[in-house]
Amino acid sequence: LRKGLGDTHGFEQMVQDKKLSGDPLKQVFSEYGHIICIIIGIVALWGCGFYSSFVWMEIFTSDLLQRDGYDDTIWEPAVINALMMFMLILFQVPGGIAADKH
Repeated sequence: LRKGLGDTHGFEQMVQDKKLSGDPLKQVFSEYGHIICIIIGIVALWGCGFYSSFVWMEIFTSDLLQRDGYDDTIWEPAVINALMMFMLILFQVPGGIAADKH
């Protein structure tokens, strides 16, 4: 990638001082492995929460309403789901701004 570009002074100094790792990926996982596992866990939990809120809950609510004798054409869970998704999209920006301030 860097063909034709010279190395920076700081990089050349690190090479001379032998401060560079042979395998940077191995170094990152050995130093920050627990943080990487926490991040993977948070993303997995968020994905499960999203699925259960926006996919499974609509199916479950539709099944409950049909068992209680409502009409076969039930659209209320889909409308609630669409409104919640719209609110989620709208609140992304204010939530990001609030998170950046604190």
